[in-house]
Amino acid sequence: AKLPNFLLNGTMGIAVGMATNIPPHNLGELCDGIRYLVDHPQSSVEELMQFIKAPDFPTGGIIFDREEIKRAYATGKGGIVMRAKAGIAEKEGGYFRIIVQELPYQVNKASLLEKIASLVKEKRIDGIKDLRDESSKGEIRIIIDLKKDAYPKKVLNQLFKLTQLQDVFHINILAIIGGIQPQVLTLKMALEYYIEHRKLVIKRRTEFELRRTKERVHILKGFKIALTYLDEIIKTIKRSRDREVAKVNLIKKFCLTEVQAQAILEMRLHQLANLERLKILDELKEKQRIIKKLEKILDSPKEILKIIKEELEESKNKFADVRRTQIISSPVDKFTPEDLVPDEPTIITITRDGYIKRLLPEAFRTQIRGGKGVIGLAPKEGDVVEHFFTTTTHSNLLFFSTSGKVFQLKAYDVPVASRTAKGQAIQNFLQISSQEKISAVLSFTELKDFEHLVMVTKKGLIKKVAIRDFENVRRSGLIAIKLREGDELRWAKASGGKDEIILIT
Repeated sequence: AKLPNFLLNGTMGIAVGMATNIPPHNLGELCDGIRYLVDHPQSSVEELMQFIKAPDFPTGGIIFDREEIKRAYATGKGGIVMRAKAGIAEKEGGYFRIIVQELPYQVNKASLLEKIASLVKEKRIDGIKDLRDESSKGEIRIIIDLKKDAYPKKVLNQLFKLTQLQDVFHINILAIIGGIQPQVLTLKMALEYYIEHRKLVIKRRTEFELRRTKERVHILKGFKIALTYLDEIIKTIKRSRDREVAKVNLIKKFCLTEVQAQAILEMRLHQLANLERLKILDELKEKQRIIKKLEKILDSPKEILKIIKEELEESKNKFADVRRTQIISSPVDKFTPEDLVPDEPTIITITRDGYIKRLLPEAFRTQIRGGKGVIGLAPKEGDVVEHFFTTTTHSNLLFFSTSGKVFQLKAYDVPVASRTAKGQAIQNFLQISSQEKISAVLSFTELKDFEHLVMVTKKGLIKKVAIRDFENVRRSGLIAIKLREGDELRWAKASGGKDEIILIT
C-alpha cells in the first residue's frame, strides 16, 4: 500500500499469548516523518517526533505527557493519558454547566452517560442537577448542568477520575515480521519496515512495467516491419490456407518472431491496411524512453527512495487533514483529594470523650438579640465539647495528645456530620489509645503567622519548639515533648517567639 496503514489506522488484536494495540496517527505527520527518515536513516526517535508528534485519534480529545509518548515510541510500549475536551460555562442566574465536546478514543458515549448517571445516583459525585445528550450527527455535545452550590472544577475533576472522560491508551506496537516472528517495534523500526516494504513494492512494480513495456516494444517493432512490407504481408496472409500456415510464412519471409506474427494476424485486414506509420513510430519512441526510465530506477536505489518520497508527498497533498487530538507536553495532574474537595470554611468539634465531627458553617445561623440558640451537639450523658474551632477543608490539623505526641490530619478527612450528631471516635483517625485525650488542636492556617509552639504540662514543664518541626508528621505520630512519669501535656499554643506568656494555675 502507498499509505503507511500500519500506523495510520492503528489496530487492536489479541492472539494466544500476545496482543497488539497500535494507536492511529495523522497522515500528514506520518508522511513528513517517513520522508525525513529516508533522508536521515540515522535519525533518533526524538528527531522523528519533530514530525510525528503523537497519536492522532479520530475522536479528537486531549493527550498528555510528551515524555511518556517519547518512551512509548522508543520502546514500543507505554500508556498515554487521554482526556475529553470539556469546558465550564456560566448560565444565567449564577448556575454553571460542563460541556463535553470531544471524547477519548474508543469511549462509548451511551456507556459514559450511563456511568455518570449511576455515580450521581450512588452519590459518589455531588453537584450534578441534570445530564443530557445534545449530540448531532458527527458532533459530540454532552451537557452536565450543575447545582447552584456546586463547585464546577471539583465536579469536573471527579468526572475525570471516576469516568472514561479520562482514560489511558496502552500502546503495544507488536507485529508479525516476515510472516513468522512476532516482535515489538519502536516507532523508527515500524517506519523502517514500511520503507523496506515500499522499496520491494516499487521494485516489483517497476520490473513488471518494464517487462510489459518491452513486450509492447517487441510487438511495435513487428508492426514497423509490417508497415514496410504491408502489401506483401497482406498477400502472404491471403494466400495461406489457415492461420497457422500464415504465421509460419510470416516468420520465414519477414524474419518476425512468433509473438510479432501472432500480433499481426490478430489484426483484421482493414486494420492492418490502415496502420499509421507515424503513430507506430511515436509509440515505439515513447516506449523506448519509458524503458530507459524504468531501467534507471532498477539500477539506482536512490531513484527508488526518490519515488517513495514523491508518492508520500502526493498522498499527503491528496488525503492529509489537520491534527484532531490536542497534545499537552506536561504530564496530566494526578488527582489529590484537594482536587476533589473545595477549599472552604468548616467547623471542627471534639468532645471530652474523644468524639470528633466536622460541620458546615451554615449549620449555625446568626441570631438576633434574645434568641434562644440552637442545639449544637447531643452528646452522651456527661460528655461536653472541649475543642471548637473554625478552619478550612484543605488545612492540616495538629492534634496534641496528653501523652505528649502530635498527630497530623487533613480537615477534609473528618466526615461532615449534622449539628446534633455525636461524631466518630478520634481513634478512627489517629493512632492513639483510648486512655489518651486530645489536649490541643491547632490548624496550620492559624499557624502561618507564627514561628514557634509553646507547650505546658500538668506538672509545669514548659517547652518552646519551631513550628517547622511539625510540617511533616508521620501517620503514627511524633513525640512533641518527653514527659516524666505521671505528667501529661495540657496546653499548646502558637507563639511569635518573643511573646509574654501568662500561666494561671
